[in-house]
Amino acid sequence: MNNKERFEQDLTALLSRLTADVEKQVADKLTSLKDWLVKLQMENVVKINHSVMELVCAKHLIQKGYVVQLEYRLSDILTCDLYSVK
Repeated sequence: MNNKERFEQDLTALLSRLTADVEKQVADKLTSLKDWLVKLQMENVVKINHSVMELVCAKHLIQKGYVVQLEYRLSDILTCDLYSVK
């Protein structure tokens, strides 16, 4: 199993736990964020530990009504790990 497959498998396992007790719309948003992280991992931008932390935090923000983006580009040289607005 290569790194991409392992990364995606790990995030999928995490998502199954994170979404066990949430509404479908929250689960869908988390799945979209996971897909975004998988894309970024293919570009060698993110690592698994950091991505797990981002998804755990994103779940709580989404449940509180925030719109969440991960690895949000603020400028050419600055990226925000977790960006959210209500």
